[in-house]
Order: sequence, then structure tokens, then C-alpha cells
Amino acid sequence: LFSAKCYHSVLSPQSSVLSPSKKMKEHDHSSFILHPISFPQRLGYFGVSILVLLSDQLTKFWAWSVLQHDPDQTISVFKPFFSLTFALNTGIAFSLFGTAPSHITRWVLLVIAFAAATGVIVYSLKTSLRDRRLLWALSLILGGIVGNASDRVVYGAVVDFLHFFWRDYHWPIFNVADSAICVGAFLLAVDVLFLAEKTAAAPQSTPCPEPQDG
Repeated sequence: LFSAKCYHSVLSPQSSVLSPSKKMKEHDHSSFILHPISFPQRLGYFGVSILVLLSDQLTKFWAWSVLQHDPDQTISVFKPFFSLTFALNTGIAFSLFGTAPSHITRWVLLVIAFAAATGVIVYSLKTSLRDRRLLWALSLILGGIVGNASDRVVYGAVVDFLHFFWRDYHWPIFNVADSAICVGAFLLAVDVLFLAEKTAAAPQSTPCPEPQDG
């Protein structure tokens, strides 16, 4: 009788309504399926990456053409806090690892950038269009990665020019691509936190207990 009740509950009309946890699992699974009809809708997100890339390269071209030939290689915008200062960075974002040999870091970081950009593109294509925050994050990160990688190909190093400071403290000089990567990483972290909260809040389904003999 106990087994019959469990069997009936599985086949009953109410069982066709999925629990929130099952819905989340199905949503997660479907988010990794790329439907051809959805590809044109993804072009807008890749357009964001292109916009980041163009903004980054245009501002760097200006810095290379103007700031580099300035005697001080800097233009004060708001004296207590902000200036435009030309700098070449052979390291990663915010001039990290900039003291390493340039002939080594250039090609190593190019390989890493290519692998990272490929991974971001693949993950973007497999991400559900309903996950807008995640798609925005990936688009910004992709534009930033390609922007800095382009500098390594053209100039042999990344052009930085955004310089924030306060008295004797100077934040590492950075660029538009670095900013896009940071904003994208922040959105990605927020998306992960929200997913973790949803997973924790979803009720767990309990299987039917095994019938006792006798």
C-alpha cells in the first residue's frame, strides 16, 4: 500500500509541476544549449565588446600620439585627484608584473589572452539570453581582453594613461580596457552570488522512503 501511494504520487497531475529546485536544474541545463535562432540576438552583446574595443583603442591612440610627445608625458585634469599620464605596461592590468622581462611576458600574456578570449566567447554563446547580467559581464571582459591584447601586438606593451592619486598615494595607471574588465568581473561576481543564493533558497526534494518488509 505504501509503495502504491508513492507510485500514485509520481503519476498524479500534481507531479507534473516541477519544484523550484528542479526548475533551476532544468534552467541551468538549458542555458548551455545554443539555439541557432538566438544567435542574432547575441550580436548586441558582441556589439558591446566591439564598442569597448573601439573606445579603448581610440583613447590609447590619442595617448600614444599626444601624451607620449608631451615633455612631461602628463596632462593635469583635476590636480588633487586625476591626470592623464602616458605609461607603457609590459605586465598585466594595473601594471602588475611590469618588471618581468618584456620579451617573455609579451608572448606568454598573448597566449593567455587568446585562451581567455576564446573561453569567454564559447561561454557567451552557451549562456541563456535570460542571463543578461552574465552576458553583459562577459561582453565587457571580452572587449577588455582583446583591447589589451591588441596593444601587445601593435606596441609590444599595453598603453596606460588614466592616473588617479591622492597626495603621495598613486593608484596604478590603467586604461579603458582595464576598466571594462573590472566592471565585467564585478558583474560576474554579483551573478555568482545571486546564483548561490537561489540555489541555497531552493527547497530540496525528498525521495519516497523504501517500504518496510512485513
